[in-house]
Amino acid sequence: MRELIRAASIRSSRDKARLDLHRRQPARTGANRMPRSHSVVIGRIDEDKPCEFGDGDEQGVLPRTRSYAVTKKKTVFF
Repeated sequence: MRELIRAASIRSSRDKARLDLHRRQPARTGANRMPRSHSVVIGRIDEDKPCEFGDGDEQGVLPRTRSYAVTKKKTVFF
């Protein structure tokens, strides 16, 4: 049992390190010099079952990213 827990912990740490490395990389830009979004999650739709939105159903939830379309104006006090 200890060996299984240790292996799962190592795998989890490795996956977190890869995700952290991916987040730190600069955004790739296209011809128009704007970064492109790559975070898309599509869930499976079962039309025979009713849809319930609950707090525990966070399978496809990703963190929000900074919007480049809208910027906040900074207020400067003198």
